[in-house]
Amino acid sequence: MAELTMGNLHDMNKQLSEQMPVKSIPEILALYPKLENWFEYSIDRYAMLLCHEQRDFTIFNKVSDMADMAKEATKALFECIENRGGLVSMDPADGDAWEIWIRDEDNADHCYYLFNYDNAVIEV
Repeated sequence: MAELTMGNLHDMNKQLSEQMPVKSIPEILALYPKLENWFEYSIDRYAMLLCHEQRDFTIFNKVSDMADMAKEATKALFECIENRGGLVSMDPADGDAWEIWIRDEDNADHCYYLFNYDNAVIEV
């Protein structure tokens, strides 16, 4: 059994993440419908994928209401994840967000959050 040292919640989650394998293609594909639904119903226009630790952020701009926009946004999200490393976990978080752990090429795990960013962008 793995041993966890006490620390803050992020540190404990990181230790748990480091003990998990990277998700397989079928496991990743099983997440697509959940994320498509999230993009369809949880954001009006903007979402952000953020890793504070890495100072890494990506903003998704849903520019139209095309029938396949949620599918395209989900595809783009998983391409972003793949560019950063291997997906370890993706779970719903508080406030209609997603907590995503990614293992980079140096075998280090990083926590990303995907969340609604509609109220943070001001268009004039």
